[in-house]
Amino acid sequence: MLSLGLLGVALTAPPAHGDPLDWGLVPQKWNWCAHLDVDNLKKSSLAVQIIDQIIAQNADLRKLREIPLIDLNPGEDIKSATILGTRFSPEKGIVLLRGRFDQKQLVALVSLSPRYETQTFEGKVLHRWWDEDQNSYMTGTFLSEDRLAFGKDEAALRAIITASTANPTTADPFFVNDPQTFFVFHARGLDELPLPFVSPIVKRSRRLSLAIGQRGDQAFAVLAAEFQSPSTAGDVRDVLAGLAALGRLQNADHPRIYELLQPIRFTTEGNVVRGEWEGSSAALQAVWEKDVVPKFP
Repeated sequence: MLSLGLLGVALTAPPAHGDPLDWGLVPQKWNWCAHLDVDNLKKSSLAVQIIDQIIAQNADLRKLREIPLIDLNPGEDIKSATILGTRFSPEKGIVLLRGRFDQKQLVALVSLSPRYETQTFEGKVLHRWWDEDQNSYMTGTFLSEDRLAFGKDEAALRAIITASTANPTTADPFFVNDPQTFFVFHARGLDELPLPFVSPIVKRSRRLSLAIGQRGDQAFAVLAAEFQSPSTAGDVRDVLAGLAALGRLQNADHPRIYELLQPIRFTTEGNVVRGEWEGSSAALQAVWEKDVVPKFP
């Protein structure tokens, strides 16, 4: 919640340089991660509008924008936000923020907790406190002068610290790594999800990568999904292509939406399905303003 609030306020700042996912902070046994490059996001006026609309519809997020953040100006000080986990439990994810922080004042804030304590791990000070809103202990640390990490899963936080002090990790080429993206989501080990009623498609999945971004005046989205066999990948490709065709058919009388759906393509390479879409940012913005926003209450 806090990270979403920071992002909501941050969208009023002027464009800056991008800050992509730092794979050197991703622990060896990671399961999923989502990264929002705030600097790149601020270059997309449509993305800013969408986030603002989401916040406008959510009372809790609106309140977060009004919280004084101890000399922190999110619009200029937050460069990127990452949430990652070493197990499939979103509430256990660790939040990493990159930006400019007054470490002394932030520590002073969490130390007000009656259950505040500290310990050291691999040269980093771990701050542990009880969060009344979360009804849980939280643990946080400063990975560097401009990196803050915190969350409920102390084991995952320790794994991130270990990764940050190890040899730099390079990204697996399967996972989309385009510098023009402002949002990426990666997951692996999907076939090991401990869910009793997980869908057959997920049971046959292995890895997933999704990226959304903007190049000049063109918005784009890239998807990569790995399955256990080429036959499953082929079936999933056919289903996705069919859904795209159905979307075009249902919007045949809505030219703005129809034209946006035209460039969607799905292909297979062995047991991997790849999806790509690219379209005019102006056309996408027109659909958002004229076809989507009017449906909001």
